[in-house]
Amino acid sequence: MQNARCILLALILSTILGCGGGGGGGGSGSAPPATTPAPPSVPVVTPSRTLVTLQSDAGDLIGQGKNYSYAKTNATITIGVRGNLITVAVSGDETWTAEFQTGGAATEPVAGKYSNLDAYVPSAGTAKPGLRWYGEGRGCSTSKGWFAIDSIDYAHGVLRSLSLRFERHCNGDGPALHGLVQFAATDQSAPPAMGPAPVDLWRPPAGTGAGPDGGNYVYLESSGGDYVGLEKTYLYNASNSEIWSNSGGNYLNVLVNGDQQWKAVFHAMESMGSIQVGYYPELRAYPLHNPTRGGMYWTGDGRGCSVINGWFAVDSLTVEDGIIKGFDLRFEQHCEGRASMLRGAVHWRADAAVTPVTISPSPAGSWRPPSGALDTNVNNLYLEGDPSGMPWYRRLHHFTPANATIAATASARTLQITATSGTTWTGDFQLSGNGVQLTPGLYGDLTRFMFPGQAEPGISWGGEHRGCSAPRGWLAIDSIAYDNGQLSAIDLRFEQVCEGAPLPTHGALHWRAESAVPAPGPIPAVVEMWRPPVAVVPASGTYVYLAPDRSDFIAGGSMYRYTPATAGITLTENDGALVLAVDGDEHWRMNFSVMSGRGRIEPGYYGALGGFPFHNPARGGFSWSGEARGCNSGKSGVIVDSVSYENGKLIALEMRFEQHCENRNAALRGAIRWVAADQTKPPGAVLPIPASLWQPAPGATPATGNFVFLQSEPGDFIGTDPATVSKTLGLPFTVSASGNRLHIDVSGGGSGTPLWSSDFITMSSQNQIMPGFYERLRTSTIFNPAVGGFSWWGDGRGCETSMSWVAIDKVTYSNGLLTALDARFEQHCDMKTAALRGVIHWVK
Repeated sequence: MQNARCILLALILSTILGCGGGGGGGGSGSAPPATTPAPPSVPVVTPSRTLVTLQSDAGDLIGQGKNYSYAKTNATITIGVRGNLITVAVSGDETWTAEFQTGGAATEPVAGKYSNLDAYVPSAGTAKPGLRWYGEGRGCSTSKGWFAIDSIDYAHGVLRSLSLRFERHCNGDGPALHGLVQFAATDQSAPPAMGPAPVDLWRPPAGTGAGPDGGNYVYLESSGGDYVGLEKTYLYNASNSEIWSNSGGNYLNVLVNGDQQWKAVFHAMESMGSIQVGYYPELRAYPLHNPTRGGMYWTGDGRGCSVINGWFAVDSLTVEDGIIKGFDLRFEQHCEGRASMLRGAVHWRADAAVTPVTISPSPAGSWRPPSGALDTNVNNLYLEGDPSGMPWYRRLHHFTPANATIAATASARTLQITATSGTTWTGDFQLSGNGVQLTPGLYGDLTRFMFPGQAEPGISWGGEHRGCSAPRGWLAIDSIAYDNGQLSAIDLRFEQVCEGAPLPTHGALHWRAESAVPAPGPIPAVVEMWRPPVAVVPASGTYVYLAPDRSDFIAGGSMYRYTPATAGITLTENDGALVLAVDGDEHWRMNFSVMSGRGRIEPGYYGALGGFPFHNPARGGFSWSGEARGCNSGKSGVIVDSVSYENGKLIALEMRFEQHCENRNAALRGAIRWVAADQTKPPGAVLPIPASLWQPAPGATPATGNFVFLQSEPGDFIGTDPATVSKTLGLPFTVSASGNRLHIDVSGGGSGTPLWSSDFITMSSQNQIMPGFYERLRTSTIFNPAVGGFSWWGDGRGCETSMSWVAIDKVTYSNGLLTALDARFEQHCDMKTAALRGVIHWVK
């Protein structure tokens, strides 16, 4: 009976220790954790399964008030131990990462409860305990919480089992994220096996196929409200596009280069060594998919999904020597959880027969474009054939003001044609003749054009990074006109044959100088394009909101919101070219240019925008960059919801955008409202100054006279050692102020340079230094103008990055000039814990 009572008491104590509590407890972050060993008299059941469960309170930032459950059947769970640190990684329908460090002198985790913990900081070393749980683009900068290791078992240094519970409060208090982590090395659970495609699964309409040329094809149909396909139907085959596919292991890539450009990835389960015939349901967007199910995406022309639900089915597969040589595939994709969908079918064979193009080298001057191919009402350029000498490039190109800018220039014997449409096509012709102007006629026996004015007649036509090394051909000028010595009109045809190529390139141009009409404007807005949640953006006034996918390279998967109260936001517009700069805790720049010749921004949808400034001017361009990151190439879509001009000057704008770097599925999405009349300004300094801020010890500073006092903690890079500098010790210093900027120089450096220097800039809303508390100050060279900046440097040392506060205890001006100052500061160089603190007392 006595033993039974002891066991019961131990169980009660264990329950008290294991439930609730611990999160948001008081005490300094530097205090040691309260670690309680697990009661040894309580039997612990070794976990038989690997699993992670999460319960998020309403209002919790990380879990968003939801519950989550993961096992080896629906996620990949990786748990490791390094020293006294336990790491957890979960890749399922969501992705999570966690660290639990027991701290102290322990070299490995031991069972027990670790309470009153701050957020785990990797750079803080192994002695400081902490915990961190983050994912889905969400994390805490600070937190309080606890974790309990109920059981842990090693065999020869290898983790065999673990049972761990935790509770974490973002930013120190309030709603919590609760979790349970269990690991069993013996758990042999696996995701369900792939099954066959349901018989009623969607198929393309009967008769859909490769078209007149046979071979590979891609069929797409977009339902009402689908943003990616724009509610249209598309059929691509060898007659109108280039279709590629490649594969590796358990994935297939599909690329389509036609009037539109598409890119797709279909990824099988991680457990499969290669993709197989079958049905892949419940898929998320690759590469942020659940690896136990697989992933997919179909994106193009600057449009893609932030969130995907979909499926794909591989109906046939041909594999030779481990390489996929052919397949038939169907898919369905839903963006952002909507009912609208994009469906498609792909038929691809590596050795697909291609019907030979019927054109062949023609007698000089004989080729003409098909009837109706050239529109004589507008400038246009028609190309047909093989621009690179490679038989598989056989697309037709027809450039008009709707998709390109077309230019023609001529001198006495030289003619140049350019068509700019994302990439640039250029034709250079050196012709025979002795006149001052070109005349109609046939110019044959053209060889390689090398430079204007060369002796021999020449031809060079190339584009899309393709051209000939040793071309030959002819040019026929059917009509030509000049106005005051300048080319004003021309109609021509030409043929170029590349070395070793059986097929020539043919082209025809109709061009009039007076026909340089503006490109068509935007189409009506696509209502299904992403919009920011109403709750996260202001109801009125200027704001910038960024919502990137987790794998977006530019914004790094983190959401951002800026207003004039929190950042400097400037916008300029000239002739339809828009430049937006955001200078906050982060620094961003946007360039948006409308179609050439439009003259101003208009409401509507601007699609398939190339990366500014290397874009197609007939379509417009867009780029969002910042934080030393940008796209090498990009495709974007922009919707201008509303725009207002007054006396020709932009006064208001609302727009949304979506940018895909390097044509990837991952997107950076954003929304902007800009109002010229918005007078919102950053708040001023905090008053009263918090009493808890650092003060020098009594008697540490001189009782009289001007002085600068510095106190450097061990590990601080700038001060390196505790130091005191004062005027009474023979080190004079100067203080000067201009507007909201303050500068200090302390004499004593070599060659007459200052020993110490400092810059302090207040928030942009102040026009001079004012009393109060200034916090979150970055370096004075790269800072948020809505917050301010601060730097203290000297003796050849400075911070690359820093975080500081400044307290202006007293400041006096006379006739606009600074005459007295009492200030304190604390600077953390390169975001380290060690601080440099200082006091300045100065009277002019």
